[in-house]
Amino acid sequence: MKSLLNNKVFRFVILCLVCFILIISFLRVPTRLFVTRFNAYTNLPVGLLEKGVDWSDYTVEGGFGMIRYSRETETGYISYDVSNWPDAILGSNRVDYIICRDSSIVIYHFSVGDGRAEAEMILRKNLFRPSGNEHQFVRNGIVITLYSENNDDVISEIRISATSTNIFGIVY
Repeated sequence: MKSLLNNKVFRFVILCLVCFILIISFLRVPTRLFVTRFNAYTNLPVGLLEKGVDWSDYTVEGGFGMIRYSRETETGYISYDVSNWPDAILGSNRVDYIICRDSSIVIYHFSVGDGRAEAEMILRKNLFRPSGNEHQFVRNGIVITLYSENNDDVISEIRISATSTNIFGIVY
């Protein structure tokens, strides 16, 4: 064992592994900090990246690599996808995807049924930037997508996700 610790290649590999773990952890700190702030600007029953939630009031829908919990209420529908975050293999089970069609849920002072243009302006004021899809906004690893039926200006669905990684390239 002593000769193994004296081996320069072994020490280099261990150092690289430690640096890799620290870099992965460090890169996710801004997302975790921002999620705390994001959750404070919503009235979601379960916040983004929460873990250890009591799902007894929800319907369980299966999936490989994730579980979806959904609930229909008088004011609409909401579902939560729970999977490993920040990485598909090395993470821990957290809420990393939310679908909201519930008009009682408020996110940054807008909700389902409000005007999409007004919601996009609110997201821009909160430093979200447009990305990819014309109605998709990103900030610190959080993606918010606004959907409207029949391309009108009224929000019919809001999807929120926390970007995750898949460093080993596992295909589910």
